[in-house]
Amino acid sequence: MHYNVSARSKAGKLLGIKITPPIEEKVRVVDFLVAYVILFNYRMTTTPQGRALLRKVPKQVILFYLYFLKGLEIW
Repeated sequence: MHYNVSARSKAGKLLGIKITPPIEEKVRVVDFLVAYVILFNYRMTTTPQGRALLRKVPKQVILFYLYFLKGLEIW
């Protein structure tokens, strides 16, 4: 994830986060999804409402979510 700034730039546009990539690379769908999930997590945890919502989510759902993200990263 650290190297794929182009994917984060494209995903950030949907979430209102401006990231300027040093070079424009072609982005795979999987890399875009990983970047989107990570930036969505960032966006959710930086607001008090998002943190309050995450406290109410059952641990099993968070565990499944993390396994899903890890599966995307490996793919």
